[in-house]
Amino acid sequence: MFDVYAKEIAVLALKYRLPSIGVFNGFAKSSGLMSYGPDLRALFAQSANYVDRIFKGAAAAYVPELDGTEYGRTSLRHLLQMSSGVRFNEDLPRDYISQDLLQFVLDTFMRVGPGGVGAVTSFNDRERPAGTKFSYSSAETYVLGLALTRAIGRPIAAYLEQKIWQPIGAEADATWLVDNSGQEVTACCLNAVLRDYARLGLLLAHDGNWRGRQIIPAAWVLEATSVHVDQPHVWPGTATAREGYGYQTWILPSERRCSCSGALRGSGSMLIRGASSSW
Repeated sequence: MFDVYAKEIAVLALKYRLPSIGVFNGFAKSSGLMSYGPDLRALFAQSANYVDRIFKGAAAAYVPELDGTEYGRTSLRHLLQMSSGVRFNEDLPRDYISQDLLQFVLDTFMRVGPGGVGAVTSFNDRERPAGTKFSYSSAETYVLGLALTRAIGRPIAAYLEQKIWQPIGAEADATWLVDNSGQEVTACCLNAVLRDYARLGLLLAHDGNWRGRQIIPAAWVLEATSVHVDQPHVWPGTATAREGYGYQTWILPSERRCSCSGALRGSGSMLIRGASSSW
């Protein structure tokens, strides 16, 4: 909040001849006496560059068991956008289930199969180059879960609890179904009370900010929920007849930046409106 009102504070300090030192250098740029902290905008830009480099990396860099597989060769960005190009048929009318999805369900949260990496290695035929066509695939979200687990070195549920659930003051415990390998089934199955889902929705609607505290980097939320001119395969009207797709979220055609999660493949939804539109 201090950085937001840096200019006003600096003006008042100058008016009343008060010595003023700020935490971030934006304060000094706004006519404050001096600052001793980093340039937040430059820091965010640097972080975004690091994230971009990570996203261009292949899943096998995090999950060595996927080395030599088509999912293992796919970048995290294309997995986030469900545009790996790997064959996984989930495009069926509501109340029907494809053979691919049935196999995935049995191998993961139904706990008939092995779970873990073994739940996705059978899907190993590339239909098209990555990053050229959107195709909804629960398997790709699961591969992302495998990569995240390896990257953080602990269960995703524990990570969620520390980074989001506790900071937003969730009123109840949430549960996440796991497969026989102990891996959270990240394609679905996070069970929480409605009010805590509402808290999560508010967090995203405010670009990761919860009551003045930035819990999720705003740059990440903006990147995940915006339409990008260089990625036409996930534009609204192209990814599907109406909706586009971001990073694991639907993007709706709107004058304002607008995204939703869970609305098209399930009975519930979270509609997240941003401050501006990129479409």
